Amino acid sequence: MALEGITADVKGSGEDVISIVIGTRPAKRVTHNITSPTHLRIEQTEDGADMTLQIESGSGVTTLVRFRSAVLPEMADGGVLE
Repeated sequence: MALEGITADVKGSGEDVISIVIGTRPAKRVTHNITSPTHLRIEQTEDGADMTLQIESGSGVTTLVRFRSAVLPEMADGGVLE
């Protein structure tokens, strides 16, 4: 599913929440909340593109968001169609 957005509600009192929203249609939209996040890491490719977001909650559960880029059809397989 397509990533709609990621938000952080930082209250500073141990009630912080990171919300991950996926799905572009309201009827199919899903929100995943991570409460009391303790660690946030971003893994990047050698080219510096964001590849994976790792969020660890206060309860020790880890959420992974893997990013992939949309590729234009003319750029598929490394070639350009003319």
